[in-house]
Amino acid sequence: SQRPSWHHRAVDHSPATRKALIDLVRQWHHDATPWVPSGMGSRLHWGPAIEGNPEVLSCRALKGVIDHAVDDLTVTVEAGLSLAELQSLLARQGQWLPVDWPWGGEPHGTVGGLVARGMAGGLRQRHLGVRDQIIGIGLLRSDGVEAKAGGRVVKNVAGYDLMRLLCGSWGILA
Repeated sequence: SQRPSWHHRAVDHSPATRKALIDLVRQWHHDATPWVPSGMGSRLHWGPAIEGNPEVLSCRALKGVIDHAVDDLTVTVEAGLSLAELQSLLARQGQWLPVDWPWGGEPHGTVGGLVARGMAGGLRQRHLGVRDQIIGIGLLRSDGVEAKAGGRVVKNVAGYDLMRLLCGSWGILA
């Protein structure tokens, strides 16, 4: 894949902890530093060209499993976890997430990237898309403020479904 012309940095900013991520976003907001969100950086060339020279904020180091309720068939992960790693983790419990990459390739992308792009491959025809499988989400606004939407169980979801709005927003909303 091609990198956009503005993507000249050899190393993206990739905070190792959630706190470091929040601190960096807050600092950039305070300094009015332009930045773009990224997972593995494999799709930074998608979409319209970005003017200027923004920083690239990668979540690739934030790839932990927060919770896996095997009996409830729910899993909570950080945005930088790759879909391949998630599927491997779930397979050890005899489970799988019925999501695949668009056009059947590039399994190295992150779960956060799937949500940000709102895309999925052919499995969506039978099992619905990514946006229909999310029941809760944690997000970080561009000013560094954390928020949550939804919950851990389907019955806990009430009111406006913020997950559907965020899914496919390409990271411009949170």
